[in-house]
Amino acid sequence: MIFQVLYILFENYILHNNLTMQFYQPYWLLWYLFSSAIYLLILPIINVKNKYLKITILLISVIISLLIGYLDDVGYRYSLSRTFVFLPFFILGVYFKNSYRVLENKFNSTTRKTKIIIKLLFLILLIISSILAIKYNTNRLALYGSYSYNNANYTILDRSRMLLLALAIIFSVIVLIPNKECSFISKYNNSYSIYLLHGFFIKLFAYYDIFHFPIYFNYALSLIITIIMVILLGNKFVAKIFK
Repeated sequence: MIFQVLYILFENYILHNNLTMQFYQPYWLLWYLFSSAIYLLILPIINVKNKYLKITILLISVIISLLIGYLDDVGYRYSLSRTFVFLPFFILGVYFKNSYRVLENKFNSTTRKTKIIIKLLFLILLIISSILAIKYNTNRLALYGSYSYNNANYTILDRSRMLLLALAIIFSVIVLIPNKECSFISKYNNSYSIYLLHGFFIKLFAYYDIFHFPIYFNYALSLIITIIMVILLGNKFVAKIFK
């Protein structure tokens, strides 16, 4: 609620837009916090021990994720559309969390050659999935998770394909991330302060149209700005305020 107020005031008095103060539709990036709160509330219901019940709950979440796209009225309000669309990923995260260490230990106990082969296979999977994602996801509105099939002109097949490709990309990235601790990441890993505050900068950059250079220069500028924002917003001094 605090950041809902801050962002709407920012829009009205800094960016000179005319937004109404309300609390039923999370502002832009705040949908993630609202959906996370809902996920945490349902955690006691989905966090079960029986593996068959887990599979049933996961399948139900996938069905809901796909069918919710047929309802035109479920959109940004209370982040309901995104909450349902991305629900399978949260449930998978809950179930996978307990087995992750076991799989990691098995992976670490294998030979160096086996590790290289496994990582190479997942690298190939990542590349293929990314290429297919670019090929099939021609409608960017479909990626938001907040539009119905009718409103964004895509189908249940498109969403099914996107969920599968996203899953392949997620697991590939998890496998390919090194186990060694990076001093830079551990120093600036306060993700909530980065997430909540970076929106002010992104909106300002868009307002002043700073990315008006040739595309590759824009990419380089984006990378530099990203690193600077992580350092500014993710350090321990800023994180203390949030804690």
